[in-house]
Amino acid sequence: PLSSQVSQVEELYVYGNRINSLPHEIAHLKKLKKLALNENLLSDLPDELRSLTSLTVLDLRHNKLRQIPPVVYELSSLQTLYLRFNKINTVMPNIANLKVGVCVCVREREMENREREREREI
Repeated sequence: PLSSQVSQVEELYVYGNRINSLPHEIAHLKKLKKLALNENLLSDLPDELRSLTSLTVLDLRHNKLRQIPPVVYELSSLQTLYLRFNKINTVMPNIANLKVGVCVCVREREMENREREREREI
């Protein structure tokens, strides 16, 4: 059946589709290793993503994120996280929970500009 075939998917590319939310059924993709959600309209991710215990790569570039979605910190197998071209201005301390050796890519200029703005306010 189709549902058993879908549960075997290891890579899912849904970039550039103007998606603003993910269905809760994403949790059924237990073998998913790479999830490319770049170039969409996501501002958050569903908590069901924590079920993706094999996920090693998560691409969230070019979305509408203002913070790293809390569920990301629970992805224990995550090794690479792409966040460039979002509007992230804070990173929670629990980023330390991510696996050692994880590559987190955030657009440096945006973070630097926010630091400069804060200095001007003081």
